[in-house]
Amino acid sequence: MMIRIGKISILFTFMMLATLASGSNTTLSDNHENIEKNLQRIKSLLKSREWSPADTTFERQLIALVNYFEHPQVDSVVSTLDSIIEAKEILFVRDRQRIKNPENVKGYVQHHEISEKLVKIADEVEGLYPPESIIVPEDRFAGGYAMLNIIGENETERMLHDSIFIMPDSILSLLHDPLIEQDEARRCYLDSLSNQLINEARLAHNKAVIQAYRDSVTENYRDNFIQNIIKKEQTIFLDSVYTINNQILAKYNDNETLELNQELKGIINDLLWQIKIQPNQLTILNLNNEPTTLNLQNFAVWHQWVWLKNTRNDSIGIRVENIDKHSLRILVDESINLSRLTVKSGVEIEQVKALEENDIKLSKIITRNPELSPWKLKGKAYAGFTQNYINEFWSQGGKSSASALATFNYSANYEKKKLKWENFVDMKVGVIYYLPEEGSTVKRNWHKNSDNIELNSRLGYSAAKKWYYSTEANFKTQLFYGYSNQKDSIVSSALFSPAYLTFSAGMEYKPKKNFSMFLSPVSLRTTFVSNPIVNEKGFGLNEGETRKSSIGFSAKIDYSQNLMENISFKSKNSMFINYGNNASGELQLFKLPDFDSENSIEFKVNQFITTQVNFHFIYDKDVESRWTTAAGEEKKGTRLQIKEFFTLGFSYKF
Repeated sequence: MMIRIGKISILFTFMMLATLASGSNTTLSDNHENIEKNLQRIKSLLKSREWSPADTTFERQLIALVNYFEHPQVDSVVSTLDSIIEAKEILFVRDRQRIKNPENVKGYVQHHEISEKLVKIADEVEGLYPPESIIVPEDRFAGGYAMLNIIGENETERMLHDSIFIMPDSILSLLHDPLIEQDEARRCYLDSLSNQLINEARLAHNKAVIQAYRDSVTENYRDNFIQNIIKKEQTIFLDSVYTINNQILAKYNDNETLELNQELKGIINDLLWQIKIQPNQLTILNLNNEPTTLNLQNFAVWHQWVWLKNTRNDSIGIRVENIDKHSLRILVDESINLSRLTVKSGVEIEQVKALEENDIKLSKIITRNPELSPWKLKGKAYAGFTQNYINEFWSQGGKSSASALATFNYSANYEKKKLKWENFVDMKVGVIYYLPEEGSTVKRNWHKNSDNIELNSRLGYSAAKKWYYSTEANFKTQLFYGYSNQKDSIVSSALFSPAYLTFSAGMEYKPKKNFSMFLSPVSLRTTFVSNPIVNEKGFGLNEGETRKSSIGFSAKIDYSQNLMENISFKSKNSMFINYGNNASGELQLFKLPDFDSENSIEFKVNQFITTQVNFHFIYDKDVESRWTTAAGEEKKGTRLQIKEFFTLGFSYKF
């Protein structure tokens, strides 16, 4: 009985599968050419510039239909991905040059750090190689002497012809004196004297021309020498930074690649698992069109009865068992003896829709390469303190005192192509304190010895080699109350009283970094006295005025030089010539100009300890000075103001 039933089951299964297979093969064989033709037609419409879909939803579904026929079935994709994931560790890779925001990676040398280090290298090299310590080889001067305007011994006439030398009037008058022309001896003496003067002028001219040539060659050689060393040191630094950053990015990229691929494998495996457990629905209809739906599924065990009918409405029970997603087992009920069997000619299977494909692309990653910043920032803070004590028994006399001085300098300079913008702030505050004495009539035991703040901004555009069209704004004032002396109780100056604001436009000559000359034919200088307790007449203003403006010519010369390895000199000079009249109606154009000259010598003991000597000279016709003569007579007027101080303190550059 078991054998007979097994044969019947095999026969029934074979007939069903053979019918499905023959029908499917016949359909695909008959419609293959028609499918290809239809696909090409749809694709041509999708690519057409003449026609376009009326609805985006329809377009996406149409594309999904084409993909269903052209791309491999999902079962094939699942099988291929299973083998790839099992065989390969890395599925996605990324070039480290495409890392987004590499500056956020720990240990990566930042762009601003590179720029600051490059500026620091340049400053260190310039400090290690003062220009005067660089010896220029003599062969650098060779070949250029022939091009100089050297006057030979036989070319003395050129001295007079080109006005290189002008004979003194005293000699000329003697040469043309009729009495001397008749005296041969005196005539010969004058000729000899004239030739001697011309020859001395010729030698001096040749020496000056040669010296100017040597100075020019020396300056260019030393500049190139220092720049080559700076470029070499900066290149070594950039190479080391490039190596370090590449190593850091490579390690970071490898770690992220492993993490990404592990995450991706988990995602793909999860999707593949969802596909594997997704059931395929198969619907079977008997002769009476009674449907039975079967869910073919992996990793599931179930059975279901299906009742087949014949024309006489006889029923036969069929046991259907699930094997996996693509196969099933059919068994005939053992209690029924089959005499007739009606086989359905075909089975309709619901069409499987292809999953919609998303076009996933990596977004473009932009990397930034380090560039030299056009900004150069520098700062310096200094603080010095001096103290001395003298008791009443000191035979040489004197006063016990203590003094302190604090300075702050900061510059922010921008230079790119032909544009140059220089800004700086300069502050000085100093005070001296005297120990009080018995019976003293002084109003206060302290006195200012320095108090000023200056802000300057200069914008320049290159006009020619070493020349710039420039405009400048300058502001000067002080911070605290000032008194003429210790005994005086009247405030002589205060914040914004006075204050000087100057706008200038002109040309700047800057042949090298340590020298600058700014000439302004038109400058507007305004003097402010805003505090009512300060006497405005002492600063050239009329009574009741709070400001006064003057138009004139201004000039500025700034110079700095390293005198020795640890000794540097700095000079800052300004001048103003008023085109107008003073309060008395006197024309100021041809009078002694106002000038401000500040010169300092700095002795560097070590990185933090510095000694400074400062000389400050001011001459301002609008500022009224007061003094007492030896006879006790009080006078006032315009005088040269001089201030000098020497101090030892701590400095810090940043």
